[in-house]
Amino acid sequence: MSIVRSTSNNAAAEEPLKWKGRHAFYIAGTGHDDDTIRIPSSHRKDEYLYKLVLPTLCLTYADMAFANDVGGVQAYFPDSKVYGSKYFDPPVEINGAEKIEKYTWIRGAERVTIGPKETIIEWRGFRDLVIPKLRIKAKEKVRALLNFPEMNITVNEPFKATVRQYTDGRHVGGIQVTKRHPNWKPEPDRGVFDLFVRVIDGKTRQAVPEARVRLFTWDNEKGGFVPESTWYTKTWG
Repeated sequence: MSIVRSTSNNAAAEEPLKWKGRHAFYIAGTGHDDDTIRIPSSHRKDEYLYKLVLPTLCLTYADMAFANDVGGVQAYFPDSKVYGSKYFDPPVEINGAEKIEKYTWIRGAERVTIGPKETIIEWRGFRDLVIPKLRIKAKEKVRALLNFPEMNITVNEPFKATVRQYTDGRHVGGIQVTKRHPNWKPEPDRGVFDLFVRVIDGKTRQAVPEARVRLFTWDNEKGGFVPESTWYTKTWG
């Protein structure tokens, strides 16, 4: 990650910070039918070109003719030896959102370059990148790399990109990359928080219409958790 600051001695305190960065993270498999990654960002008005690098074999190809032409039968990551002699060498480049979705299921991307080991996905910050049907075995993980180009960060407009993972349509986790201007000052802590609770049935993975929820808070004097309040979900309205 690199930061480039203005060298002007007369630069105002609110002058934009020029920033570019990269962030590595891991995506874990869940073993369910559909693991999907969605990446929205806060810079919706800019046309910066972001890049996401993923292992080639964790993607699913929507068009079987395309998959057979570039490499043969697709197996779960990382069983790469079943691929044919071409095996994305030289790399295959797909341009345009319509073609990319047709061949790879990926939505929101502008260019996808599929190589023997890595696939580079490029998209504009004003769009959400959506990568469905990831092929990752349960309890395994793949390494991903996010690259952000040089952009302007102001006091009132920090940069934030979120990587959200969904399993069969249910949000199961993610990470957040944030960069703020050095002159940004957080709002004072109000000491008041909003708590949203949704209870899910472990077997059916459906929301429980009504369930009792007990909130415990830590008590330093007693050295343990003490009951704070009790209420029921969906008792309003």
